[in-house]
Amino acid sequence: MLSPKVRALRTSSGARARAAGAILAVAIASCSTQYPNPFENANQMVPPPTAAKIVFTANTYATQPGGGLDLFAMEDTGAGVTRLTFCNTTDRRCDYLEAIPGPDRTRQAVRRVLDSDGDGKITAADGTSLRIVDLSRAVEGELVAGNARVSGADWSPGEEILYYSAAASATDDDLFQITSNGQSNQNLTSTAGLRERRPRFNLSGTALAFERIDATGRGQIWIATSLGLRALTPGGTAGAALAGTPYVVGSEADPVFSPDSKFVLYRQLVATGNGGLGAWDLMTIRTDVTAPTPTALVTGGGAFRGAADWSATGILFVETVSGSGPQIVLVDASGGGRKVLMTAGAGFNIAFPHWLK
Repeated sequence: MLSPKVRALRTSSGARARAAGAILAVAIASCSTQYPNPFENANQMVPPPTAAKIVFTANTYATQPGGGLDLFAMEDTGAGVTRLTFCNTTDRRCDYLEAIPGPDRTRQAVRRVLDSDGDGKITAADGTSLRIVDLSRAVEGELVAGNARVSGADWSPGEEILYYSAAASATDDDLFQITSNGQSNQNLTSTAGLRERRPRFNLSGTALAFERIDATGRGQIWIATSLGLRALTPGGTAGAALAGTPYVVGSEADPVFSPDSKFVLYRQLVATGNGGLGAWDLMTIRTDVTAPTPTALVTGGGAFRGAADWSATGILFVETVSGSGPQIVLVDASGGGRKVLMTAGAGFNIAFPHWLK
Protein backbone atom coordinates (compact mmCIF):
# COMPACT_ATOMS: atom_id res chain seq x y z
CA MET A 1 0.00 0.00 0.00
CA LEU A 2 1.36 3.39 -0.95
CA SER A 3 2.09 5.84 1.83
CA PRO A 4 0.18 9.17 1.75
CA LYS A 5 3.27 11.08 0.71
CA VAL A 6 3.81 8.84 -2.32
CA ARG A 7 0.13 8.97 -3.31
CA ALA A 8 0.21 12.76 -3.14
CA LEU A 9 3.16 12.89 -5.52
CA ARG A 10 1.74 10.32 -7.90
CA THR A 11 -1.76 11.75 -8.17
CA SER A 12 -0.84 15.45 -8.34
CA SER A 13 -1.80 17.39 -11.45
CA GLY A 14 0.64 16.77 -14.26
CA ALA A 15 2.62 14.18 -12.27
CA ARG A 16 2.88 10.54 -13.20
CA ALA A 17 4.89 7.62 -11.99
CA ARG A 18 7.06 5.44 -14.11
CA ALA A 19 9.27 2.54 -13.14
CA ALA A 20 12.96 2.83 -13.81
CA GLY A 21 12.78 -0.36 -15.87
CA ALA A 22 15.73 -2.07 -14.24
CA ILE A 23 16.70 -3.43 -10.88
CA LEU A 24 19.87 -1.89 -9.54
CA ALA A 25 22.59 -4.13 -8.20
CA VAL A 26 24.48 -2.70 -5.25
CA ALA A 27 28.19 -3.40 -5.32
CA ILE A 28 29.61 -2.82 -1.86
CA ALA A 29 33.16 -1.52 -2.08
CA SER A 30 35.14 -3.39 0.54
CA CYS A 31 38.64 -2.93 1.81
CA SER A 32 39.24 -6.57 0.88
CA THR A 33 41.12 -7.19 -2.35
CA GLN A 34 38.51 -9.84 -3.20
CA TYR A 35 36.10 -7.15 -4.40
CA PRO A 36 36.38 -4.32 -6.92
CA ASN A 37 36.92 -1.01 -5.18
CA PRO A 38 36.76 2.40 -6.88
CA PHE A 39 39.15 3.72 -4.21
CA GLU A 40 41.79 1.07 -4.91
CA ASN A 41 41.28 -0.44 -1.43
CA ALA A 42 42.63 2.67 0.26
CA ASN A 43 39.58 4.61 1.42
CA GLN A 44 39.88 4.59 5.19
CA MET A 45 36.80 5.51 7.26
CA VAL A 46 36.04 6.01 10.93
CA PRO A 47 32.63 6.23 12.67
CA PRO A 48 31.54 9.48 14.32
CA PRO A 49 32.77 9.85 17.91
CA THR A 50 30.13 9.22 20.56
CA ALA A 51 29.95 12.91 21.47
CA ALA A 52 29.56 14.07 17.85
CA LYS A 53 26.22 15.70 16.97
CA ILE A 54 26.91 17.13 13.53
CA VAL A 55 28.20 15.77 10.23
CA PHE A 56 29.39 18.01 7.38
CA THR A 57 31.71 18.06 4.39
CA ALA A 58 34.93 20.07 4.13
CA ASN A 59 38.42 20.21 2.66
CA THR A 60 40.00 21.67 5.79
CA TYR A 61 42.25 18.63 6.20
CA ALA A 62 44.74 20.25 3.80
CA THR A 63 47.18 23.10 4.37
CA GLN A 64 46.07 24.77 1.12
CA PRO A 65 42.54 25.30 -0.25
CA GLY A 66 41.29 23.62 -3.39
CA GLY A 67 41.18 19.98 -2.34
CA GLY A 68 38.20 17.67 -2.59
CA LEU A 69 35.62 17.37 0.16
CA ASP A 70 35.61 14.62 2.80
CA LEU A 71 33.18 13.88 5.64
CA PHE A 72 33.72 15.35 9.10
CA ALA A 73 31.87 15.24 12.42
CA MET A 74 31.91 17.47 15.49
CA GLU A 75 30.12 18.21 18.73
CA ASP A 76 27.38 20.83 18.89
CA THR A 77 29.82 23.13 20.69
CA GLY A 78 32.26 23.04 17.76
CA ALA A 79 34.68 20.84 19.67
CA GLY A 80 35.98 17.43 18.61
CA VAL A 81 36.22 17.98 14.85
CA THR A 82 36.96 14.54 13.36
CA ARG A 83 37.66 13.51 9.78
CA LEU A 84 35.50 10.48 8.92
CA THR A 85 36.57 9.68 5.35
CA PHE A 86 39.91 9.84 3.55
CA CYS A 87 38.82 9.77 -0.07
CA ASN A 88 41.28 12.54 -0.94
CA THR A 89 45.00 11.84 -1.01
CA THR A 90 48.02 13.38 -2.67
CA ASP A 91 47.34 11.47 -5.89
CA ARG A 92 43.55 11.16 -5.87
CA ARG A 93 40.67 13.61 -5.60
CA CYS A 94 36.98 13.08 -5.02
CA ASP A 95 34.17 15.13 -3.56
CA TYR A 96 31.79 13.93 -0.89
CA LEU A 97 29.40 16.81 -1.51
CA GLU A 98 26.84 16.02 1.19
CA ALA A 99 26.15 13.39 3.83
CA ILE A 100 22.55 12.68 4.90
CA PRO A 101 22.53 10.72 8.18
CA GLY A 102 20.66 7.41 8.07
CA PRO A 103 18.60 5.60 10.69
CA ASP A 104 21.77 4.96 12.69
CA ARG A 105 24.82 7.14 13.26
CA THR A 106 27.25 5.20 11.14
CA ARG A 107 25.30 4.93 7.88
CA GLN A 108 25.19 7.97 5.63
CA ALA A 109 23.61 8.55 2.25
CA VAL A 110 26.19 10.59 0.37
CA ARG A 111 26.26 12.55 -2.84
CA ARG A 112 29.70 11.97 -4.32
CA VAL A 113 31.65 13.10 -7.36
CA LEU A 114 34.60 11.04 -8.59
CA ASP A 115 36.93 11.82 -11.48
CA SER A 116 35.05 9.43 -13.76
CA ASP A 117 36.49 10.70 -17.04
CA GLY A 118 40.08 10.48 -15.86
CA ASP A 119 41.05 14.06 -16.68
CA GLY A 120 42.41 14.66 -13.20
CA LYS A 121 39.71 17.20 -12.38
CA ILE A 122 36.36 17.19 -10.58
CA THR A 123 33.88 18.84 -12.95
CA ALA A 124 30.17 18.75 -13.79
CA ALA A 125 31.03 16.25 -16.52
CA ASP A 126 31.87 13.67 -13.85
CA GLY A 127 28.27 13.61 -12.56
CA THR A 128 27.05 13.10 -8.99
CA SER A 129 26.18 9.66 -7.62
CA LEU A 130 24.15 8.61 -4.59
CA ARG A 131 25.85 6.11 -2.32
CA ILE A 132 25.42 4.46 1.06
CA VAL A 133 28.47 4.71 3.31
CA ASP A 134 28.79 2.52 6.41
CA LEU A 135 31.47 4.29 8.42
CA SER A 136 31.73 1.57 11.07
CA ARG A 137 32.56 -1.10 8.47
CA ALA A 138 34.45 1.18 6.05
CA VAL A 139 32.33 0.06 3.11
CA GLU A 140 30.14 1.86 0.62
CA GLY A 141 27.77 0.94 -2.18
CA GLU A 142 26.41 2.85 -5.14
CA LEU A 143 22.64 3.30 -5.32
CA VAL A 144 22.44 5.73 -8.25
CA ALA A 145 25.19 6.25 -10.81
CA GLY A 146 26.89 9.59 -11.33
CA ASN A 147 25.29 10.23 -14.71
CA ALA A 148 21.99 10.82 -12.88
CA ARG A 149 23.47 14.02 -11.40
CA VAL A 150 21.83 13.56 -8.00
CA SER A 151 21.07 16.98 -6.47
CA GLY A 152 19.53 16.04 -3.12
CA ALA A 153 18.30 13.18 -0.94
CA ASP A 154 16.62 12.29 2.33
CA TRP A 155 15.74 9.13 4.24
CA SER A 156 12.05 8.30 4.67
CA PRO A 157 11.68 8.14 8.50
CA GLY A 158 11.28 4.63 9.85
CA GLU A 159 11.93 3.03 6.46
CA GLU A 160 14.88 1.75 4.48
CA ILE A 161 13.86 4.05 1.65
CA LEU A 162 15.40 7.22 0.29
CA TYR A 163 13.83 9.94 -1.78
CA TYR A 164 16.22 11.81 -4.04
CA SER A 165 16.25 14.34 -6.85
CA ALA A 166 18.13 13.74 -10.06
CA ALA A 167 18.25 14.76 -13.69
CA ALA A 168 15.49 13.13 -15.69
CA SER A 169 16.59 15.02 -18.80
CA ALA A 170 18.93 17.82 -19.81
CA THR A 171 16.49 20.43 -18.48
CA ASP A 172 14.31 18.67 -15.88
CA ASP A 173 14.91 17.20 -12.42
CA ASP A 174 12.47 14.73 -10.87
CA LEU A 175 11.93 13.15 -7.47
CA PHE A 176 12.73 9.46 -7.19
CA GLN A 177 12.30 6.75 -4.57
CA ILE A 178 14.82 3.97 -3.98
CA THR A 179 15.33 1.33 -1.29
CA SER A 180 18.59 1.47 0.64
CA ASN A 181 19.65 -1.87 -0.87
CA GLY A 182 19.04 -0.58 -4.39
CA GLN A 183 16.35 -3.14 -5.24
CA SER A 184 13.75 -0.60 -6.39
CA ASN A 185 14.07 2.75 -8.12
CA GLN A 186 11.00 4.73 -9.18
CA ASN A 187 10.37 8.15 -10.70
CA LEU A 188 7.61 9.83 -8.68
CA THR A 189 7.27 13.10 -10.58
CA SER A 190 7.71 13.49 -14.31
CA THR A 191 6.38 16.72 -15.78
CA ALA A 192 8.00 18.45 -18.72
CA GLY A 193 9.27 21.93 -17.91
CA LEU A 194 9.40 21.43 -14.14
CA ARG A 195 12.41 20.77 -11.94
CA GLU A 196 11.71 19.17 -8.56
CA ARG A 197 14.74 19.13 -6.25
CA ARG A 198 16.10 18.76 -2.71
CA PRO A 199 13.39 16.65 -0.95
CA ARG A 200 13.17 16.71 2.87
CA PHE A 201 10.80 14.83 5.18
CA ASN A 202 9.34 15.94 8.48
CA LEU A 203 10.26 13.78 11.49
CA SER A 204 7.13 11.63 11.30
CA GLY A 205 7.42 11.01 7.56
CA THR A 206 3.91 12.39 6.93
CA ALA A 207 5.02 15.36 4.82
CA LEU A 208 7.64 15.98 2.16
CA ALA A 209 8.91 19.41 1.16
CA PHE A 210 10.93 20.19 -1.95
CA GLU A 211 11.81 23.00 -4.32
CA ARG A 212 10.04 23.26 -7.65
CA ILE A 213 11.41 25.38 -10.50
CA ASP A 214 8.98 26.22 -13.31
CA ALA A 215 9.47 27.77 -16.74
CA THR A 216 10.17 31.21 -15.23
CA GLY A 217 13.26 29.79 -13.54
CA ARG A 218 12.16 30.91 -10.08
CA GLY A 219 12.25 28.17 -7.45
CA GLN A 220 9.31 27.83 -5.06
CA ILE A 221 8.76 25.59 -2.02
CA TRP A 222 6.12 22.87 -2.39
CA ILE A 223 4.83 20.33 0.08
CA ALA A 224 3.26 16.86 -0.30
CA THR A 225 0.99 15.43 2.42
CA SER A 226 -1.97 13.07 2.64
CA LEU A 227 -4.10 16.07 1.57
CA GLY A 228 -2.25 16.37 -1.71
CA LEU A 229 0.43 18.45 -3.35
CA ARG A 230 0.50 22.25 -3.03
CA ALA A 231 2.71 25.30 -3.20
CA LEU A 232 3.68 26.32 0.32
CA THR A 233 5.27 29.69 -0.43
CA PRO A 234 3.65 32.46 -2.50
CA GLY A 235 4.75 33.12 -6.06
CA GLY A 236 7.11 35.92 -7.04
CA THR A 237 9.07 37.56 -9.81
CA ALA A 238 12.13 35.93 -11.33
CA GLY A 239 15.24 38.09 -11.29
CA ALA A 240 18.80 37.80 -12.56
CA ALA A 241 20.34 34.36 -12.88
CA LEU A 242 23.08 33.16 -10.52
CA ALA A 243 25.68 31.79 -12.94
CA GLY A 244 26.45 28.10 -12.71
CA THR A 245 23.32 27.30 -10.68
CA PRO A 246 19.65 26.59 -11.44
CA TYR A 247 18.64 29.68 -9.43
CA VAL A 248 17.56 33.24 -10.19
CA VAL A 249 17.11 36.12 -7.76
CA GLY A 250 13.90 35.40 -5.84
CA SER A 251 14.39 31.63 -5.93
CA GLU A 252 13.53 29.63 -2.83
CA ALA A 253 15.55 26.51 -2.11
CA ASP A 254 16.50 23.78 0.35
CA PRO A 255 13.42 23.41 2.56
CA VAL A 256 13.64 21.73 5.97
CA PHE A 257 10.89 21.15 8.55
CA SER A 258 10.95 22.36 12.13
CA PRO A 259 10.99 19.54 14.71
CA ASP A 260 7.23 20.00 15.33
CA SER A 261 6.46 20.21 11.56
CA LYS A 262 4.63 23.53 12.01
CA PHE A 263 7.22 25.47 10.00
CA VAL A 264 9.42 25.01 6.97
CA LEU A 265 12.71 26.87 6.80
CA TYR A 266 14.23 27.63 3.41
CA ARG A 267 16.75 29.96 1.86
CA GLN A 268 15.99 32.67 -0.70
CA LEU A 269 18.37 34.20 -3.21
CA VAL A 270 18.30 37.99 -2.80
CA ALA A 271 21.27 39.03 -4.96
CA THR A 272 23.97 37.66 -7.24
CA GLY A 273 27.65 38.34 -6.66
CA ASN A 274 29.49 37.48 -3.44
CA GLY A 275 32.19 35.68 -5.36
CA GLY A 276 29.64 33.75 -7.41
CA LEU A 277 27.92 32.30 -4.34
CA GLY A 278 25.09 34.83 -4.26
CA ALA A 279 23.51 36.46 -1.21
CA TRP A 280 20.91 34.29 0.52
CA ASP A 281 18.49 34.96 3.38
CA LEU A 282 16.95 32.28 5.60
CA MET A 283 13.16 32.38 5.80
CA THR A 284 10.43 30.43 7.60
CA ILE A 285 6.79 29.82 6.76
CA ARG A 286 4.02 28.05 8.64
CA THR A 287 2.63 24.77 7.34
CA ASP A 288 -0.53 24.69 9.47
CA VAL A 289 -2.41 27.82 8.31
CA THR A 290 -4.05 28.93 5.08
CA ALA A 291 -2.12 31.43 2.94
CA PRO A 292 0.82 31.81 5.34
CA THR A 293 3.22 34.73 5.10
CA PRO A 294 7.00 34.11 4.99
CA THR A 295 9.04 35.46 7.89
CA ALA A 296 12.70 36.50 7.70
CA LEU A 297 14.88 34.50 10.10
CA VAL A 298 18.51 35.33 9.23
CA THR A 299 19.13 38.09 6.69
CA GLY A 300 21.48 40.83 5.58
CA GLY A 301 25.19 41.35 5.26
CA GLY A 302 25.32 40.20 1.65
CA ALA A 303 26.19 36.73 2.96
CA PHE A 304 25.93 33.36 1.29
CA ARG A 305 23.91 31.03 3.50
CA GLY A 306 23.75 27.39 2.55
CA ALA A 307 21.12 24.72 3.08
CA ALA A 308 20.11 24.57 6.74
CA ASP A 309 19.22 21.70 9.06
CA TRP A 310 16.85 22.01 12.05
CA SER A 311 16.64 19.99 15.24
CA ALA A 312 15.54 20.60 18.83
CA THR A 313 19.05 21.95 19.48
CA GLY A 314 18.75 24.64 16.81
CA ILE A 315 19.34 25.54 13.18
CA LEU A 316 22.66 24.84 11.45
CA PHE A 317 23.94 26.44 8.26
CA VAL A 318 27.12 27.52 6.50
CA GLU A 319 27.63 31.26 6.09
CA THR A 320 30.24 32.97 3.91
CA VAL A 321 30.87 36.65 3.31
CA SER A 322 32.90 37.57 0.22
CA GLY A 323 36.61 37.63 1.05
CA SER A 324 36.22 35.61 4.25
CA GLY A 325 36.27 31.91 5.02
CA PRO A 326 33.10 29.85 5.54
CA GLN A 327 31.63 29.32 9.00
CA ILE A 328 29.24 26.79 10.48
CA VAL A 329 26.67 28.80 12.39
CA LEU A 330 24.10 27.69 14.97
CA VAL A 331 21.03 29.81 15.81
CA ASP A 332 17.86 29.13 17.77
CA ALA A 333 14.37 28.86 16.29
CA SER A 334 13.94 32.65 16.39
CA GLY A 335 17.20 33.27 14.54
CA GLY A 336 18.89 34.50 17.72
CA GLY A 337 21.49 33.02 20.04
CA ARG A 338 24.02 32.98 17.22
CA LYS A 339 27.09 30.79 17.77
CA VAL A 340 29.91 30.21 15.30
CA LEU A 341 30.93 26.57 15.72
CA MET A 342 33.70 26.45 13.13
CA THR A 343 35.54 28.84 10.82
CA ALA A 344 37.75 27.87 7.88
CA GLY A 345 40.30 29.98 6.08
CA ALA A 346 39.48 31.95 2.95
CA GLY A 347 39.32 29.67 -0.09
CA PHE A 348 38.46 26.53 1.89
CA ASN A 349 35.07 24.87 1.63
CA ILE A 350 32.58 23.73 4.27
CA ALA A 351 29.15 22.50 3.21
CA PHE A 352 25.86 20.89 4.21
CA PRO A 353 25.96 20.49 8.00
CA HIS A 354 23.41 17.92 9.17
CA TRP A 355 22.36 16.83 12.65
CA LEU A 356 23.35 13.26 13.43
CA LYS A 357 20.73 10.86 14.73
